[in-house]
Amino acid sequence: MLDRARDVEAQIPSSSSPLLPVDDEHAAHAASQRRDRRPRWILGGGLIGALALVAVASRDDRARESALGIGGAIGLVVGAREPPRATKLVPRALDGLNVTEKARARANAELYRFDGDASLDAVPYYDLTAYPSAALKRAIDSLRTSDEATYEAFGNVHEEYGRLVADRIGARKDVGASLSAVTAWVNAKRQGLGQLIVATPKGYVNSHAGPPTEFDSFVLSFMLRGPKKWDVVFLDRGERGVSEDNLKRPEALFTNKAWEQPYLLYNNTASIVGERLETNLYMVSKMFLDRLPSHMREMPMVNVDNWLNDLCAHGKLTCYSYTAKNWYDGLSSKHKANAVEPNTRAPIFDPNTARAFEEEERNETASAAISQERTDADEEDAAMDKTVNLPEVAADIDESVSWNKVAAKDEPDAKQPVEESSTDPTDIEVRAMLAREAPITSWMGARLGTRARPDVIAKSTRAYTGDEIDRFF
Repeated sequence: MLDRARDVEAQIPSSSSPLLPVDDEHAAHAASQRRDRRPRWILGGGLIGALALVAVASRDDRARESALGIGGAIGLVVGAREPPRATKLVPRALDGLNVTEKARARANAELYRFDGDASLDAVPYYDLTAYPSAALKRAIDSLRTSDEATYEAFGNVHEEYGRLVADRIGARKDVGASLSAVTAWVNAKRQGLGQLIVATPKGYVNSHAGPPTEFDSFVLSFMLRGPKKWDVVFLDRGERGVSEDNLKRPEALFTNKAWEQPYLLYNNTASIVGERLETNLYMVSKMFLDRLPSHMREMPMVNVDNWLNDLCAHGKLTCYSYTAKNWYDGLSSKHKANAVEPNTRAPIFDPNTARAFEEEERNETASAAISQERTDADEEDAAMDKTVNLPEVAADIDESVSWNKVAAKDEPDAKQPVEESSTDPTDIEVRAMLAREAPITSWMGARLGTRARPDVIAKSTRAYTGDEIDRFF
């Protein structure tokens, strides 16, 4: 099956194949600007001996290298780490999560991530304009019980005189999205995760600033070879938010024979120069999760995008972004003007897989709804001091679940509910993204992202900095 997947991969256009070389004026200028620059960290498997000969850093430089993880990352045993878990923020529907959006997220992970959708979790993308609904009250109560310190620091979700504090500034929509992000962070903190990838409704593996097939291997390479201390990595920003000075002086360059192009890593200070700096796909560290309450006390959160950008801009968080060399979607607006936009992109998901996941989600939603109805009825009966035959209720629930599975099997051509047209900007952008993706073949069961184990690929990643970047190019 893996050989078949390789054949299919060769037939699908690469996201970067239509690109023409970008005007590298900033790269050419960088060589003359780096002479007065302090040496940064240098890593690399087979290059360690050679680099020792050119190491002329001062004591301060050695201290900087130590802080960035020289040696600490090299000694890691590859295979001991797995690609980080991801949480998708999924819009809600009347009966729970939007099953179509959740199915698409699962199918996207199934196509490109090493373990498919096994490491994907879902958190509702909350809309506080519906407050005080029972679901939103439960979400806020859950945050309070899960992490009281973070809840106390998140003042805008507190209630006063029957209204949200967020109502003082009319910020229910912004605070709802922030509640979703904070919920994902707190869940990861409670599970003791070392890193967490977060994707908003607009964020997919394809949002990563490089070929989606390289997503897991690059993220693992960053974890193994990258800076020792970091808070946030913006996985989709590329050059956006990077200052002109930092564009001229990348933090590092990662290379790997398995990748189409090397990756440039930048310190991202959320410099806004005609750019939209949304946080649609990003990764946070354990250090960020552990310090979350203090960060929220220091800078109250309203809009999560602005909150992260402000903390990065003021140096309260150590933030990075990256892009594969000449990757169109990773370029700043200035450099896109000298590039040609690709007319096709890699597929976001296999439609057949998405349909199968959607059917599965609908069956689970229906079963959960029946179970909840039974539970509610039991509680009402108990309140009225009526006798409830719990074994019979459980039998009815099991029977309904079995009926759903049989119906799905016996009626494969059953019509699915027609999705209503939406004017929501998120839906419009996702539909536009789907419209310009490359057509996918009819193969089933293979994953585009698993040419080789990402941890094995990451082991051979090399990282360069300073003058080594100039010599590489």
